[in-house]
Amino acid sequence: MKAKGCLLVITLSELAILPAFGAKLDCSQFVSGSSAAGNCEMSNTNEKIENQIAVLYKQLVNLYKKSPEDKSVEAKLLEEDKAWSKYRDTTCALQEAMLGGLTTETVCALEMNKHRVRQLKEWLNP
Repeated sequence: MKAKGCLLVITLSELAILPAFGAKLDCSQFVSGSSAAGNCEMSNTNEKIENQIAVLYKQLVNLYKKSPEDKSVEAKLLEEDKAWSKYRDTTCALQEAMLGGLTTETVCALEMNKHRVRQLKEWLNP
């Protein structure tokens, strides 16, 4: 049974204003309070969090680049990061498929990315 969720409709004109991957979206082009504006803001927030993840991950890897003994930890960090990214993407795609709507997938990724920031900070400062 498929649960009902929010439906996000993005028109071709809205798609035309989307910037290249990684660039900040200009949310002022959407009607304030609309679902499109909300999704735009969520996407920008998620982009900031993903950048924070990248910085924290780099700090963590650099911590283990100092000696040859730590190379195995560095390799395992890379392996774990790839697995985590795949887990996040698969989990959020499943949630979107079950509940419907692009908003569901965006919120899922945002929440999982926030959790990832907390996890990486804990690893950096045990």
